[in-house]
Amino acid sequence: MDALKILVVDDESRMRKLVRDFLVKKDFEVLEAGDGEEALDVFYNEKNIALVILDVMMPKINGWDVCREIRENSKVPIIMLTAKGAENDELLGFELGVDEYISKPFSPKILVARVEAILRRANKYSANDTIEFEGIVVDKAAHQVTVDGKPIELSYKEFELLTYFVENAGIALSREKILNNVWNYDYFGDARTIDTHVKKLRSKLGDNISRPSGVWDTSSKYKGGSGMKKKYSITRNIAYTMIGMVTGTVLLCWFLNSTFLESFYTVNKENALLEGFHTIDKAVINDTFESDEFDIAFERICSNGNISILVLSPDAQVLRSSAGNSEKLKNQFYGALYESSNKHASEVIKTTDNYIIEKQQDSRLEADYLVLWGTLEDGNLVLMRTALASIKESVMIANEFLAYVAVMATVCCAILAIFVSRRITGPILQLTKISKRMAELDFDAKYKPNKRQNEVDELGEHMNMLSATLETTISELKSANNELKKDIEKKEEIDRMRKEFLSNVSHELKTPLALIQGYAEGLQECINDDEESRDFYCEVIMDEADKMNQMVKKLLTLNQLEFGNDTLTMERFDLTELVKGVVTSSGILLKQKDIIVTYPEESVYVWADEFKVEEVMTNYLSNAINHADFEKRIEITYEKKEDSVRVCVFNTGNPIPEEDLPNIWDKFYKVDKARTREYGGSGIGLSIVKAIMESHHRECGAKNRENGVEFWFELDRDCANNS
Repeated sequence: MDALKILVVDDESRMRKLVRDFLVKKDFEVLEAGDGEEALDVFYNEKNIALVILDVMMPKINGWDVCREIRENSKVPIIMLTAKGAENDELLGFELGVDEYISKPFSPKILVARVEAILRRANKYSANDTIEFEGIVVDKAAHQVTVDGKPIELSYKEFELLTYFVENAGIALSREKILNNVWNYDYFGDARTIDTHVKKLRSKLGDNISRPSGVWDTSSKYKGGSGMKKKYSITRNIAYTMIGMVTGTVLLCWFLNSTFLESFYTVNKENALLEGFHTIDKAVINDTFESDEFDIAFERICSNGNISILVLSPDAQVLRSSAGNSEKLKNQFYGALYESSNKHASEVIKTTDNYIIEKQQDSRLEADYLVLWGTLEDGNLVLMRTALASIKESVMIANEFLAYVAVMATVCCAILAIFVSRRITGPILQLTKISKRMAELDFDAKYKPNKRQNEVDELGEHMNMLSATLETTISELKSANNELKKDIEKKEEIDRMRKEFLSNVSHELKTPLALIQGYAEGLQECINDDEESRDFYCEVIMDEADKMNQMVKKLLTLNQLEFGNDTLTMERFDLTELVKGVVTSSGILLKQKDIIVTYPEESVYVWADEFKVEEVMTNYLSNAINHADFEKRIEITYEKKEDSVRVCVFNTGNPIPEEDLPNIWDKFYKVDKARTREYGGSGIGLSIVKAIMESHHRECGAKNRENGVEFWFELDRDCANNS
């Protein structure tokens, strides 16, 4: 069986060799690529690549973009092997379709084990091994999934996860179970990795996949209706209210008139009869029946109550009569007595030992009467009668009148209501418009009160005061908010710089740590038994350890400079002697790279911290050596000024992009966005230069020239000893 091909992509050659040695030991065929562009070329040119091990930060094309392009054309398993170990980076990797994400430093043995596990799972199924569940068909052999007959594109890890879900349909699955069965190794990352894969599965499968019971339930937010509440006019409401009150009052009067007026009228008449009877009876008791005073009272009873009265002796002799023709009145009463015997024509209203009150209907006159029959204290009889007007007719007339009144009242009320409501609501509407403009932060509108002030006008004045206060307050808040924004932006910038610094330090340390750990593990496992390989492994470990040591020293130096903990020792020294010493110490490297260096021979004396200036010069020269190209020439020159001297270090080579020039002094900033370690630089040197020059209160800078780049710094000149 032919060896499986694995493509290892990393810009660090030592990292590629480490991974290659461990994979070759397991009989894998290893293909290498030093950048993203080369990786894609190898991937498309070579056939049957079984797996890709991919770094993120690389020249030309980064690992994310390489992963995207591979996933558009292939389902080959991808392992991300990178120093970027932040949670968002890991999640991004899985969203792009990687199958494993390994952060540096790492164990090469574990890496190989994960490679074997992925390849083993990719080829362990029989040709006819398929699973079906609710329209989902999983073909393990072909590594294909269809939903209702439609093929679905899944990454390797998504395929394994779906297979596990389908095989365990109806079973509650914990994250631990999924990790143990799908990832198949001790996983120390965030459990959100599983959630991310599940989310992607659902997005690809739609509603066809059943949710594992009790796990990863996706909550939905209620989206309320967007309709606005109906707006009602206050003027219309007041008018409707007033009209409704008038109409209701008229209707209430009609109801009371129709229901209770007749009864009320009858009760009043009954009370008038009783009052007359008691007055006559009292006169008999007091023996004033024949007095002039009673005559007046008798007439008053008859006239006020419209009552006919007849007082008879036991032998039917008329003692007192309200009518001039007493005989006629007597005959009328006798007729009433006859009617009283007719149960259909009379109705007893009240009866006592002394009197009876009846309601009678005179069939001859077609009129109703209230009649009182009573016996006085002296034994005489009293007969009283009062006519009941046609109360029903009166009610009908009254109701008809009320109808006309209602119509006229409604019309008048409507007109009055509109007028009054407008007068009342006018100021309110004005306040409404003002409040609306205030809500839109427009404080120019002011309320204009009436001459005769009321509570609404007082409210308007308070609204004006509120508007002025709000305008002032908002202005102050805006000013404070601007200051707060600046503080927040400053804090965010500091936080961003802190995170970036930690990320950069982590990145710069992880790669040498990974190499040291990996090569040490290689020595332990005897990956290569020959002496030359062992020496190379030891050399890599020592070299990477030295790089880490140098970077830590630079970080400590930079920290001391930035926080002012490193005091300057100002002294007078010969700048040319210092330059000569720095060039001499780099002689071997200059000879290896065939670079020519020129510098002035004349002595130039300056005032500065000699040790710090030496570090500046060393960084400038090291940077020039790493980037010298074309003619491979470095020129160190002086530009003398009245009280200072500018030291310029020029190297031939490619220019620095203009957009990068302001940023090269930032910690860990590299023009090479992939942060390649080709030249061994850490991105700290120029930051140290900047800090040193700031501590000297002097300037430094860089600029592009026609065929290269020039870096410069300035120092105080000792004019007394310089020509």
